[in-house]
Amino acid sequence: MPVIDEVWEVLERARHAVESLDRALMGFPVSGVVGKLFARLDAVHSSGAEGATTTFTDLLEFQTSLQRARDPEDAQAVAG
Repeated sequence: MPVIDEVWEVLERARHAVESLDRALMGFPVSGVVGKLFARLDAVHSSGAEGATTTFTDLLEFQTSLQRARDPEDAQAVAG
């Protein structure tokens, strides 16, 4: 493990970046939208590990009123 003095500058830059993102999200007009997008991205990644072929774009398109995806059954499973 590196000593804190070796990573402090990088840690501070990361903390400032997270604070900036947090401030930007507080001003975003749709509450919780970024969290929902990350949840969908996580669903795509974890389902991919189980053999699903649905991409993030497929999932977002499937969750529109058109329910469009290359493999609708796979997209339905990922959406669940």
